[in-house]
Amino acid sequence: MLNSPPHDVENCCCLPALECFHANLIVHFNGTNKIHKKLNRSLNSSITKSGVEYCPSGNNTTTCHDCDSHPKVNVQEFFDRLESLIQRALSRPVQG
Repeated sequence: MLNSPPHDVENCCCLPALECFHANLIVHFNGTNKIHKKLNRSLNSSITKSGVEYCPSGNNTTTCHDCDSHPKVNVQEFFDRLESLIQRALSRPVQG
């Protein structure tokens, strides 16, 4: 069981949510195989972080939950929620 942010994490909390997923991967999987190592590097990359870092200007009132305060879910649900966060970042229009 791993702590996992919800599917519907607020925009301003996407980066802390990604960091929570990353921290859980390090603690529970610790690069046990090549796939975990690649995922670990990918989640920690500046490109990935900038992709999920989205907070509309003027919206600084959001309070994000600490990683440890998120409910524990099974591994399948954890990866489903991580995938959902990444897909959400990929589908977001490019700001420019």
